[in-house]
Amino acid sequence: MNELRFQFRALPASGEPSTSADIPGRIIISVVGPSGGSLKTVVDQCWNVREFLEWLRDNEHALLQELIPLHDPSCDSIASTLARFYENVEPDDDDILDAVFGYRRAHGLRFAMRGTDIPDAYMGLFRGDYEVSLCDKGERWKYTVDLPAFVAQVLDSLGKIGSHTPDEN
Repeated sequence: MNELRFQFRALPASGEPSTSADIPGRIIISVVGPSGGSLKTVVDQCWNVREFLEWLRDNEHALLQELIPLHDPSCDSIASTLARFYENVEPDDDDILDAVFGYRRAHGLRFAMRGTDIPDAYMGLFRGDYEVSLCDKGERWKYTVDLPAFVAQVLDSLGKIGSHTPDEN
């Protein structure tokens, strides 16, 4: 099983105004194979890590339990299913548009790091396996990962970071 790994490195204060809750740092999320070798860097972004951690905490149940509200047997991942949906969407079907948007908000890493220009990758349960996937502008990949372990690792980091002890795995 592939590991989805979270790394955080605190950045020095920039001198710009911020709230006491801001914790600027470099977030790296990567897929690591069973032998320990890096397979894919999913995200490498400087951002307020507290926002990411709170997004993950708020969406933990959805990430681990919620199924995508679309069924397309020709698609092999969350990201490819969403990409296909938006290629063929009926703009008048508000119910499905709302359901898909809600799903994207809970599973899309861009929603975890609003305002950044990161890949449009998704995490979640798809056809019985946990995955992280992307289907965007000629780049397409999918990795089966141990998402429950990733969520537990990151939520453990939330406690450490909240105590001002960043996790630097």
